[in-house]
Amino acid sequence: MYGLPKHFKGEFLVGRTLELICFAQYQVNLHFDENVSIVVESALSHQESSNSAIRRVKIPVAQSDLMVLLGHSILKAFGDDEGTLTIEFDNGRVLQCFDQPAYEAYHIIQGEDEIIV
Repeated sequence: MYGLPKHFKGEFLVGRTLELICFAQYQVNLHFDENVSIVVESALSHQESSNSAIRRVKIPVAQSDLMVLLGHSILKAFGDDEGTLTIEFDNGRVLQCFDQPAYEAYHIIQGEDEIIV
């Protein structure tokens, strides 16, 4: 709805460790250390590596293998022109959060600062 800011810098996500994943009817909440979280309300994908097939998951989630990300840290985080947030973890897994122009798709929260996409 609002889009990822054109000059989004994901450096503040690098090094954050995923501590908790919460599933709600219309959200997936990813809680990292240092008071950082990502709330996904549209669609996401999870890949075993950047070279593997993309498995796109829509919200609400019927099943998930996101738990393999727990305890792992972010190595790289960046956005693209379409509003997709890509996160690469230290176990080789890749998570993407997709923008959905007509609706709020995801939120990136760091303390009291929030980016609504």
